[in-house]
Amino acid sequence: MDRPIGMLSFGTKQKISILSALSSKPEVLILDESLNGLDPTSIIVVKEVIREMIQNGHFVIFSTHILDLAEIMCNRVQILDSGKKILEGNMDELNEEGEGGFLEKLFLQITGKEDILERAKKLGDSLFRSEE
Repeated sequence: MDRPIGMLSFGTKQKISILSALSSKPEVLILDESLNGLDPTSIIVVKEVIREMIQNGHFVIFSTHILDLAEIMCNRVQILDSGKKILEGNMDELNEEGEGGFLEKLFLQITGKEDILERAKKLGDSLFRSEE
């Protein structure tokens, strides 16, 4: 309590920012990469608060680079690539197969980067293959 906010850790600054935003009980909440730097307990709390807000009729805009997080947190998504909208829709409409991790696969497919998974597997294999 006796230190200036600028002297606090990044995670603590994030918590203060989120609490400040929530303190006015906003009808609309805009969060930009708000879970970065938070510990697991704080992430769980923030996600639950967001869910409660939505269930109580509030509107939350949630920006994240973590597509898995968007997949579990959002009812509707809009994905940008290089500042251009490449995908928008209701999660149920977009995920016709009902499988987890679909937003990442869809992103790679739409952006023409489908080969990145195979390249990542090869990189992982070359880095962590046990020498026999």
